[in-house]
Amino acid sequence: MGPPNKIKVTVDVLDGSLEVDLSDTIRVLSEVQKIDLELDVIEREKERCCSEIEESKSEGDDIKEKVTLLTEALDTLEVEGKDLEEGLRVNKETITKDNERLGEIKNDKQFKAITKEISNAEKSVKLLEMESSALSERVAEKREEIAGLEAKSSEKTDAAGTLVKKLEENNAEWAKEIEGKSKEREALIVDIPPNILKKYDTIRARRAGIGIVTVERETCQGCFIQIPPQVYIQLRRDSDGIINCPHCYRFLYFDGESEVGAESTSNEAESSMPADEA
Repeated sequence: MGPPNKIKVTVDVLDGSLEVDLSDTIRVLSEVQKIDLELDVIEREKERCCSEIEESKSEGDDIKEKVTLLTEALDTLEVEGKDLEEGLRVNKETITKDNERLGEIKNDKQFKAITKEISNAEKSVKLLEMESSALSERVAEKREEIAGLEAKSSEKTDAAGTLVKKLEENNAEWAKEIEGKSKEREALIVDIPPNILKKYDTIRARRAGIGIVTVERETCQGCFIQIPPQVYIQLRRDSDGIINCPHCYRFLYFDGESEVGAESTSNEAESSMPADEA
């Protein structure tokens, strides 16, 4: 196989124009971009997995914090419950002792005092029992809520562990893909002049990963804005030439097959329209 044909291309870069001899540079750039986009997909997938892991861990931490707060509240309720139990014990003990003393009372004054003390103690017991019952319900609710959250926390921990394992497994596969595609890219960019490659990388970084696009029906397929007629004519005259879109600055190239396909689609659409609409 003989040496590749050299093509003179006018490159309208962001900081001026230059002329260089290129060998299918536009096609090579297009292949490079395909690889770059595939690498971007891998990177985004890695980021997505890492994000899911962080989200799962964060949700797990939030749940653990809620469990801690609920446990502290439960401890407070249980202390209150013990205080109520002690109050009940004291009042019941008072009632028992006072009832035993009633048989020993010698005068009406002492009898009235003891019966009043018994009555007050009995009222206190009823009130404390009501408070104790309500408190027991609150304690049961807190325990049930804590149990539910602990189950969720366990689920989140298991989910995070599964995601971490999956990420570790995928990392090995991704590393091989990245290595292989990076080698392909390195082999391709050898044929691209450094200044062109640098501009491509700069544009790609600023334009959502797309540095080179086709032109169809006089419209840049990157920003979808119509380019000046003279630029379009230049691209059609020399389909191997590359210039920048005057709007989004992406490298442009004319793909005859894409243009024919676009025109064919447009003609079919027009032919299918009713006569009065056409």
